[in-house]
Amino acid sequence: MNKKFLLAMVLLILMIAGVIIFSLWPKKKLPEIKIANITLLSLIATEKDFFEKEGLQVKLEEILPEDSVSALLAGEVDYATFYRLFAKLVIEASLRNAPLKTIMFTTKHEVYSLVAQPKLKLKDIKTIGIFSRYTSQHYQILKFIENNNLKIAIIAPKTEEGFWTTEKLQNLLLSGEVDAILTFSENAPHLQSQGFSILDVLIEESPSCLSVRNDKIEKEPEEVQKVVRALEKTMEFIVTRPEETKGFLLKLLEQAKREENPAILYPLFKAMYDRKNVPYDEGAELLIKIAKAGEFETVQEVEEQIVTPEDLQKVFDFRFVK
Repeated sequence: MNKKFLLAMVLLILMIAGVIIFSLWPKKKLPEIKIANITLLSLIATEKDFFEKEGLQVKLEEILPEDSVSALLAGEVDYATFYRLFAKLVIEASLRNAPLKTIMFTTKHEVYSLVAQPKLKLKDIKTIGIFSRYTSQHYQILKFIENNNLKIAIIAPKTEEGFWTTEKLQNLLLSGEVDAILTFSENAPHLQSQGFSILDVLIEESPSCLSVRNDKIEKEPEEVQKVVRALEKTMEFIVTRPEETKGFLLKLLEQAKREENPAILYPLFKAMYDRKNVPYDEGAELLIKIAKAGEFETVQEVEEQIVTPEDLQKVFDFRFVK
């Protein structure tokens, strides 16, 4: 038999054996990390394998935002995203020396509608209900009141109540307990169909924070960097490929209809992140000011809150932020 033929057969057999051995060889399992609170960023990062490409196996956990701080501290999750009104929770905890750091900060435009009782004009409004004090939304309505030279009492939950739900806020309007409410714009058409008036819209820069325990940063800084890098790539994807993002959202919508799961519709209202609408340090300072503020009644009182370098060090770890 031809020696060249024999050599070719041997090489072929070795190649086949190598493929079989490789396929049967135990694969190294990627380390699993848990991220609390599902957002468009984390969903697309999972869909497009941005986490996997960084060598991470991520499990997304949907828990109540108000429980996220305790879940993070207890080690039930490794990372947590705090969005909209809930960003202040993790900042307050860090200011109280909880071993937590915010490692990523994004902003996006959030649109609120000022919905009033039928036939009321802006100048007639004496009371307005909002979701919560000590938040960027509260700060936004204070600026609106001052800019329009109005005298309006802000109705909001007591400190121990935290946040009102959308249903609770709407019931204040429906029952006539307040003249107007500031609600998410996606809720306004339903109220308008019942005869209420949309007097104005307010656009704010709504924060979103990704936070982690200090011990995770100390023990696994490379993993933390990989998580941030995967989400940075996701933000770039959303901004540069809007049509694909839209297609992904439509797929989520169809999935939600099939599963009768309205919770998954939330990312539809978070469709676009505007990176660095404000400089990172300015946005960080504003978040701390709002979290530190007491029962403030003017924008000036908020702006006079002192943010020290020690506050910034307690809340943020700037090593992971570009």
